[in-house]
Amino acid sequence: MHRRSIRTLAILGAHAAVLGGLWASAAHAQPQATPTEIAENPVLVETFDAAWRIIRDTHYDPDMLGIDWEGVRDELRPKAARATSNGELRAILMDMLSRLGESHFSVIPSEAAQVLPGEGRSVDAKGNEASDDIDTKPENAHEIHGSPDESPEQDRDERYGGGNDWLGLDVRVAEGQLVVTRVEPGSPAAEAGITPGWLIERIGPKRVDNVLKKLADASQAELGIVAWQVFSEMLSGPPGTRARLGLIDGEDNEIELVLERTARPGDMFKFGNLPPMNTRVEHRWLEPGEMGVPEGARIGLIRFNIFMMPAAPAFERAVDELRDADGIIIDIRGNLGGIGGLAIGMSRHIVSEPASLGTMTMRGATLHFNVTPALSTSWGDRVTPFDGKLAVVIDGVSASTSEIFAGGLQSIGRARVFGQRTAGMALPANMDRLPNGDVLLHAIADYHDSTGRRLERDGVPPDVPVELNRTDLLNGIDAPVAKAAAWIAQSEDTPSDD
Repeated sequence: MHRRSIRTLAILGAHAAVLGGLWASAAHAQPQATPTEIAENPVLVETFDAAWRIIRDTHYDPDMLGIDWEGVRDELRPKAARATSNGELRAILMDMLSRLGESHFSVIPSEAAQVLPGEGRSVDAKGNEASDDIDTKPENAHEIHGSPDESPEQDRDERYGGGNDWLGLDVRVAEGQLVVTRVEPGSPAAEAGITPGWLIERIGPKRVDNVLKKLADASQAELGIVAWQVFSEMLSGPPGTRARLGLIDGEDNEIELVLERTARPGDMFKFGNLPPMNTRVEHRWLEPGEMGVPEGARIGLIRFNIFMMPAAPAFERAVDELRDADGIIIDIRGNLGGIGGLAIGMSRHIVSEPASLGTMTMRGATLHFNVTPALSTSWGDRVTPFDGKLAVVIDGVSASTSEIFAGGLQSIGRARVFGQRTAGMALPANMDRLPNGDVLLHAIADYHDSTGRRLERDGVPPDVPVELNRTDLLNGIDAPVAKAAAWIAQSEDTPSDD
């Protein structure tokens, strides 16, 4: 059963909308209530009917994966007729969507679809309204995060969620622990001395292990991405707020720090019914000795967090400035996806021959993700696409368009993939506004790469698996990037050590 946090799904579903013209109109009449169904709130019943009908009319499989979709409606519609709030209805809709067992099906509350990430009410891993133990209410942080008995030092400037400012660190769950995997130079976390490899045991009054227990009913495959979303939200907050962290440093000492958040680097971008999202692209040359890079090797690194429009020109500039490299490493760990068409657009700068990243199949239509090499820049310079070695670094929080990008380049033999298997959440999706103001996220197509491999559920397997290792992080080693750099630096006739 696939269950997702609302912000995760909101981002994952964005990529299909760019393809335009894929919406199927809901032209059929709504089913009528029987005399025994007394609708306490007609808008909620209308919303249930609209969601059920949209999925029936737009799902890529006319047979609905063998599910008795009419029977699902007959079972759940009476519950919708008795619902008295949007929250109750969302739980019913999430029950309906879970019957499909696929990613990219969720209900985005109207508040979350209109404001910055985290400012509206959210849902937990079960699709219920946000609970005290996981998500946050900006208007009442003490109520959400515990009584004064749990955290006597907490003050009113401490907030956990409900904003886009950050502490400058990224985290992952590994072996039941929340590990700091990256620290932004110059950020509050960096200035406080936090380094990759430290553990976070407490965020405000909430213990990490208790939150993980609350998420334990998520399958192991998706726990990583759900937990990452939950903890990333808890670590974020409105401008000017602070967070109290309980940490374990590299020498296993317990440390408590109170850090003030700062604005994230990057550009905010609004797309369709999604909340505004931060988009950031970084690129640089790896220094000799860094990650084991030998003298004389020229290796570039590009990292970006989401496939949204501001990323496209920045990626093109990055490739252009690194064009003379022996190889380029593209790091899309933690990239939840975005606009599917950008996988094609970005690949034009790194693919030298026409190729197909894969195929998207809908009812009565098939779209091919065909890549035509870019022979000039957007500013008019004649170029040839980068044809040096190409490595793509992925992990379990790489999803959706990231999977189309990594899996597509892997399937045509253009890139070697390093890291951990991706999330397996690769269905193109659409978003439709429902009568109650919520937004329905629903898959409208299936996707296979150029070899016919289906990425949904199974994800993209790395060519070189590299597990998250705390010891490496404490020693300043980003193992997947180091492995990718070693592959690029080795001569063509040197056997690979993987």
